Amino acid sequence: MTVQPAGSSCIGQDFVTVRFDTAITVNLGPDVFYCTTDPIQPLQAPVVGGATYVWYRNNLTVPGANGPSLTPSGSGTYVVVVLAGSCIGTDTVEVTISPTVQVTLPDTIRFCQSNPLVQLEAPYYPGATYEWTLNGVSVARGVGLYRLLDTRGGVWRVTITTASGCSGTAATFAEAIQNPRPDFETEPPIPARIAASNPVVRFINRSQGVTPYTFFRWDFGDSTTSTDPNPTHRFPGAGTYYVTLYMYNGQCVDSIRRGPIVIAPVDGSFIPTGFTPNGDGINDQLYFPALGYQDYEFFIYNRWGQLVFQKRLGETRYWDGNEEGAGPRRPASEGVYVYVFKGIKDNGERETFTGTITLTR
Repeated sequence: MTVQPAGSSCIGQDFVTVRFDTAITVNLGPDVFYCTTDPIQPLQAPVVGGATYVWYRNNLTVPGANGPSLTPSGSGTYVVVVLAGSCIGTDTVEVTISPTVQVTLPDTIRFCQSNPLVQLEAPYYPGATYEWTLNGVSVARGVGLYRLLDTRGGVWRVTITTASGCSGTAATFAEAIQNPRPDFETEPPIPARIAASNPVVRFINRSQGVTPYTFFRWDFGDSTTSTDPNPTHRFPGAGTYYVTLYMYNGQCVDSIRRGPIVIAPVDGSFIPTGFTPNGDGINDQLYFPALGYQDYEFFIYNRWGQLVFQKRLGETRYWDGNEEGAGPRRPASEGVYVYVFKGIKDNGERETFTGTITLTR
């Protein structure tokens, strides 16, 4: 500014500088949403030379954040303040980082052929949408549908989408397994009568439909059990017992019950009164155990008094219905045969008794 009075040659001057700063416009963009598995993008404020940047999350200063960009570390309200000289600019953005949807299903689900029911269950997320597919084809979709029952095997897949938009998926294979068909035989064969002095029975498992994950459980009817597929069991004492075999294929189970097995006090009634050597695998031998004798001899004669079979303690063979003598073995005729038993008991007492056996083919 210049001042010169009228009629004077004197001049006075002074200067002042007026600066108009440009306003700082800050725009962090719209609110953003991420799943935890997504790459998090940095928030970006404008780059202003010589400016100071202050970042806030939920009204707290973010330590170390003094530049124009910031990568969010979690959900919250983010604010940036940009100071340049006497000018200031600010903006706010809401950042949401939603947890990842963790989905787990078993590798394999096995169900029974006789009762085909596939039970599917995924983790529960409140308000989430569940979509189930079978071999790539959509089967069911709905909010909260985390359980599903069906009767079909194949590849089942569930996709879970939460209300916030995050999703996860998992698959399982539903496999139909063989129906268990339990069956068993015993030595001696059922119905059996065994002396209490040696109450041992061998169980032979003849079950069908066995798989790598089959499980057996025996109930011997005397308050004892076994998981051995082919157990040998000693019964506790005299009585009548019925044995049950349970067979499990996964969740499929069946059972068979057989008997009686009679454990009798030691006397002369232990020798069977008949047998049927017809090759059907049932009662084909005249079986009897040692019955508390330290030694014995057993003889069988036909109706003409000819010896057709004999046995001593310790020999594992039993009469199979063939005549044994000087000539070749040949099938014995149906009919009644006489036996003679001569034994020495464990207490040293000698005993001899006789009886009859009926051979039926």
